[in-house]
Amino acid sequence: MRKPEAIAIVTFLTAAQLAGCGGAQPEPTPPDGVSGATDIAPVPRDAGPETPAGEAEPAGHVCEAPVGAPADVWPRLEAIRALPEEERAERCGLYLVEQFVAWRSLPVDLLAPIVERAAADPAALDAWVDATAKRAPKAAADVVAMDVIGRFAVGGDPKAVEQRRAYWGGGPAAGVPEIAAVLEEAKALPKLLAEVNAVHELRCLIEVNALGFAVKCKPIHPSTTPITLNWISAVRDGVLEKLELKDCVGKSCPKLEKAAEKLSTRYSALVDEIRKLKGPVYRERLFELVILAPFSSRSEG
Repeated sequence: MRKPEAIAIVTFLTAAQLAGCGGAQPEPTPPDGVSGATDIAPVPRDAGPETPAGEAEPAGHVCEAPVGAPADVWPRLEAIRALPEEERAERCGLYLVEQFVAWRSLPVDLLAPIVERAAADPAALDAWVDATAKRAPKAAADVVAMDVIGRFAVGGDPKAVEQRRAYWGGGPAAGVPEIAAVLEEAKALPKLLAEVNAVHELRCLIEVNALGFAVKCKPIHPSTTPITLNWISAVRDGVLEKLELKDCVGKSCPKLEKAAEKLSTRYSALVDEIRKLKGPVYRERLFELVILAPFSSRSEG
């Protein structure tokens, strides 16, 4: 074998070995089919593990990360409720209302404290509502609704709600359809809230308090008078659905029975009116307000 031929064979074998060991490979043909020419720049990547295809990037704080799908709504709400109160107060602000608005209104047990804290700075709350009404009008409307009905507590004056409704009605965002709708519906609130006070007053009147104190009214049955009674009641989701006085022995029984019937009638009528409301914030808040103290049977004397 001539020397040049031997050199050629050795060179060929060496190249094959290098290729099998991961050595130099031919350059890939660029996307435009022109050898050596491409306008696709390499994409820089941060160090660390790559997120697998189809999986979301790691979420931020539970109150600040977007809610990406309907299936995420309830797990996220429960996670927020599980937070320490101080952390919720610090991290869960008005922005949280926007996070859920695509799927549902934020439940009032979470919405109420957020709006109450925000209302401590009236100018900032006004600015947030005005700005948010342009990009997320439903979120702004929920906050306005909560601020309106949040001015009332059981036993309070329903006029406070009407005054707050009038306040927002004079604001620059009042013309936004979603906000205009909650302000219009708020006109019905003073009458409903007066009925809330009435049913709580009736509940107080028929209370049989063995100790004779710690009540906000003068009960029908005097605490020093013997009585035996058995209440039959049914409650669903906090709403009273049935109330009946059975096996009552004592001089107050006729008055208690009459008052209980009146309470049941007015309560049912109030619940029917609450269910007619279109605004979820008003409905949820009112259903919270009509939760009554449990009815307990007594045997005293």
